[in-house]
Amino acid sequence: MKANLKRAFASFPKEEFDFREAQVKMIQFALCWFHAVVIERKKFGPKGWNAVYPFNTGDLVNSGTVLVNKLENGSNRIPWADLQYIFGEIMYGGHITDDWDRLLCMTYLRFYMREELFDDQDLIPFIKEGTENQIHFLAPSDRSYDEYFQYVDEYLPPESPVVLGLHPNTEIAVRTDQCNKLFANIVDLQPKDGGTNTSGSNPTQRAATVLEEILEKIGEINFDLDEILAALAIEDRGPYQYVFLQECERMNKLVSEMNRSLRELDKGLHGELTMSERMEQLQDALYFERVPTEWGSLAFPSLRSLPSWIENLILRASQLQSWVDNPVKDMHLPFFLYFVGLAE
Repeated sequence: MKANLKRAFASFPKEEFDFREAQVKMIQFALCWFHAVVIERKKFGPKGWNAVYPFNTGDLVNSGTVLVNKLENGSNRIPWADLQYIFGEIMYGGHITDDWDRLLCMTYLRFYMREELFDDQDLIPFIKEGTENQIHFLAPSDRSYDEYFQYVDEYLPPESPVVLGLHPNTEIAVRTDQCNKLFANIVDLQPKDGGTNTSGSNPTQRAATVLEEILEKIGEINFDLDEILAALAIEDRGPYQYVFLQECERMNKLVSEMNRSLRELDKGLHGELTMSERMEQLQDALYFERVPTEWGSLAFPSLRSLPSWIENLILRASQLQSWVDNPVKDMHLPFFLYFVGLAE
């Protein structure tokens, strides 16, 4: 937060800022704070914004220009409503496509851009009085350019979702994701060439072994959709049956991609094809027992390791085969790849 705030404030030239009127300086600092908040919320993913927006320094600089023109070339009355609209609906709002995000943006601006800003307003929004672990960051009064930086260094509270008006637990998901990425990177940095693992095989040998095991397990999975549909009487074709047909089609696509990529990797391991980046990624996934990304994009949501995922896939295929043998029987929902199909 501190880095974003300082970077935002540094967007305004010192030689111009120091000669601004006091109110302009204070509003510009609040505008920089708002910019830092909207940028900082992006790291919280969907909890921060419902979509990814390209907020940038240009939005801040242009907003600052509008602010100066409005206040120094206009009347003595500060047009708060105009500033809120221009910043929230045009400058920053021009990027926003989601109605709830637009409402959030305007709520921030209504909190920051108001008369109380000149009376040591607390810039941390939505803090209830009397709550535990309260933190505050008061809007600084009129001061020089360098003194604003000093104020940030001295009084900005430690980084916390509360500073952005979020619940403290919001940070848990971010830290968990950072931790997972850190350990994934550590695993990826392990030497993969020439070494051996605890089982005495190197990564290439291990990947080749897993490859053969998977091909053997999924080799017979295939559903002839035309044959299934032809065997299904017209009076028996209901919503459930069509959903199962969709499931069979999805299973075919998944297994087809698995077969294609595994056989391609097998040729690469035997020197018949040049190893591409995608093939190396698949080899690493097999070695580290992770579900390859390309498979996961065609399959059901899962956090299983690769061996467990394969076993689960076989159970799902077995359920589909059971339905093919008797397409009028009841369904077992837990084996579905695509639950949304029931609602379509």
